[in-house]
Amino acid sequence: MARKRIYTLIVLMLVAVAMPLLAQQKGEQETLVVGVLQDFQPQYRRDDSGAPGGFAVETFNEIAARADLQYRYRFLKDWDSMLGSLRIGEIDIIPNLGITPARQEYFAFTHPLEHFELGLFVLKSNETVQGLADMQGQVVAAVERNAGVKLLARHPAIEKRVYKHAEQALFALMGGDVQGLVYPIPVVNSLASRYQVDERIRQAGPAVMKIERAMAVRSDRTELLSRLDKAITGFVDSPEFQEIHRRWNGDGGAPQAQPEQITVIGSLVIVLVALGMVVLLWRYRHQMSEGGFRAAVALLVIAMIGGLYYALEGDASRTEELPLVTVVHLSKVDSSTYAGFLVKMKELGYEHGINIRFHYKGPAGSIDRLDGLIQEYLAMEPDLILVSSTPGTMAVKRLTQGMGIPAVFAPVNDPLDAGIVESLQYPGGDITGVRLPAGDDLRLQWLTRIAPDARKIYVPFTQGDKSAASTLRQIEAVAPRLGVELLTSPLESKDAIHGPGSVVPVDVDAIYLPRDSTVEARVDEFVKLAKERKLPVCTPSEKQVLSGTLFSYGFVHYEIGRQAAQLVDQVLRGAKPADLPVLTAENYLLINMKTAKTIGLEVPETVVRQANRLMYE
Repeated sequence: MARKRIYTLIVLMLVAVAMPLLAQQKGEQETLVVGVLQDFQPQYRRDDSGAPGGFAVETFNEIAARADLQYRYRFLKDWDSMLGSLRIGEIDIIPNLGITPARQEYFAFTHPLEHFELGLFVLKSNETVQGLADMQGQVVAAVERNAGVKLLARHPAIEKRVYKHAEQALFALMGGDVQGLVYPIPVVNSLASRYQVDERIRQAGPAVMKIERAMAVRSDRTELLSRLDKAITGFVDSPEFQEIHRRWNGDGGAPQAQPEQITVIGSLVIVLVALGMVVLLWRYRHQMSEGGFRAAVALLVIAMIGGLYYALEGDASRTEELPLVTVVHLSKVDSSTYAGFLVKMKELGYEHGINIRFHYKGPAGSIDRLDGLIQEYLAMEPDLILVSSTPGTMAVKRLTQGMGIPAVFAPVNDPLDAGIVESLQYPGGDITGVRLPAGDDLRLQWLTRIAPDARKIYVPFTQGDKSAASTLRQIEAVAPRLGVELLTSPLESKDAIHGPGSVVPVDVDAIYLPRDSTVEARVDEFVKLAKERKLPVCTPSEKQVLSGTLFSYGFVHYEIGRQAAQLVDQVLRGAKPADLPVLTAENYLLINMKTAKTIGLEVPETVVRQANRLMYE
């Protein structure tokens, strides 16, 4: 027995001596900085504890262990920051990046980890498209810094539209701004599932492009590249890698339940350990006082009950604790507002399924369907309602009266005139939001400058729409001074806009669309008529200019969504809507130069120089 104790003491002494030496050797090793994004699923994500996750991160963790690398992660806001940081040496590794000739000029890539497929996505209602060959003459979206941009550039018959964020591109497809989207297949599937639009889109045909993805380092890091390659060679064919790939890429979504499963397992372990301790106490109960034995057993029973409760109820209770934001839209023109909202919420640290829930069923489509949609949402007991349009906001306020549910509108034309708020500075009640800036009268002035020959102007509107009524008051006040005649006319849903039965008079010189969600939803019909008759059409927002109208002087839906997110963030943190002043959106002058050419209009150079944005494609 004494000899055994001596041997044990010697081993402990050797360990005590060796540990500092090993720690010193580890400390001298370079600590690499690995760049990751907060949300580019399935490659990168930030979990509820703030730690990086995703396919790229889990893969790198395994490879780094095999390569004996010491490292730390650094979150970067976007791909521009990621690539720039690697190029100037602020980070040492990008754990998963598509290999392109342009990137190979600056970075060295390891052996490929996987193949990256781009797909063409369209609305499910579009049943005829089976590939890019079917998209000639149509508009297809791509995202900055993605291979889809260069792919579409090789198809001149397809009109390309590039967005900064994937959410923008996805909801441009949902809102009809574009007819297709080219982007990585698993990323689109993940986003569509997360934002509840997966049942409304489909992949058209097989993948349109395949790209290899690998780890990237600076070109001068040859030794690091060699260590990574050696580790990758022994890992990519392993069962561990296949399991990681299946979990993150198999169904296009992240394994959201994994952290909760770990918690359940931990709770059950507590129960088992406590049960084992009870058995031991019972065995040695005669060596303890009766009071001490009873106290120990009571504590262990409490631990078992607590562990069982948390294991059985913990997941559900955590899910219920996540704040729920329901989204009420009247028409598809609000889709880009929602995209801006989602992007800004992500920038503010909110991620669906992690620390917040969004519920979106798409637009109501008509005013008479608003009440049913809102009542369906109220049954879900939302923590906040995000609502677009004046009719939608008025319906939300009426149906939530006295319920104490906060709401944020984005946008409403004139919330004070519509009776939605008591004042712009102190809205009162449970509602605040973003209002549209004044400027419909200025837009009429811009029309007379852009199209000086326009003297008879057709103005359709929805009877009873307060936003439209506000527009009419503004333009009727300035029309005599501008020397134009306004042909204002209520527009019914059954009225034809183009074709033989068109309600638009044949002798008008231009069309002016008011701030009216119902009228704006038919913008494609007005664009078709404008091309047939060579008429300038002016509209209140960027979205209609993207659809082909001549110009807009007014708001940008995407930016309004971003403003709304700031208000929602404050409400979720405890601020009362009654105390949050209504924000005002900005006006932008946007001119579609391609449309000007189509209708044979030469935009004066003085106007061109003052535009905030010119669109040529």
